[in-house]
This record gives sequence, structure tokens and C-alpha cells, in this order.
Amino acid sequence: MLSSLPHFRGKVRVALALHRCLGLDTHHLRYKAQLKKPLGYCVELDMYSLMQRMAYFMDGYEPEATTFLTECYSGSGYFLDIGANIGLISIPFTLLNKGKAHDRAMIL
Repeated sequence: MLSSLPHFRGKVRVALALHRCLGLDTHHLRYKAQLKKPLGYCVELDMYSLMQRMAYFMDGYEPEATTFLTECYSGSGYFLDIGANIGLISIPFTLLNKGKAHDRAMIL
């Protein structure tokens, strides 16, 4: 992943451009990845999807949004993630709220 490279501005953009130049963006390549932000969890990503590619290259997807939602969630009620992707916000949200939510709480 890119986290092992030194930090420089535009690192993800360079990785996306290289991915495109190699023609890999036209194939449904699946990778099992360990995303680290906002916490570590494993997920299978389809590199055909731009959002999943960005999550792979950035070691996570919108960690600030997930952390903010976790701080706002009181532990009661439901969390409804109406997204068009694979749950890159709801999965870490669920993991961060383990033990905080009611026994019968549902993450839809």
C-alpha cells in the first residue's frame, strides 16, 4: 500500500494515474485489503470501482466522517447507511460501536 511510501502531496493521485495507465481500471480485479483508517479491518475491494480503489490507496475511506458519526451516535436506535457502495463507512462504524449499541441494534 501507499502508506509505506514517504508522504508527498498527490500520492493517491499518482497511484490512480499509474493504475489507469497500466489499463487496470478496466478490469474487475479483487484484492483482500487491510484498511487501517479509522481502525484496522479486512475487506475485499473491487479495483474497478473508483471509491474502492481510493480506499485501497489511502488505507481507508473517509475516516473523519466515520469518527464523527461514532461520536454523535448515542448507542440507541438505528444507524442507516444509504450508500451506493460496499459499506466502507458502516463497517468501521459498527466495529467502533461494539459494546456501545443495544444488544438488538441493527446496522442496515
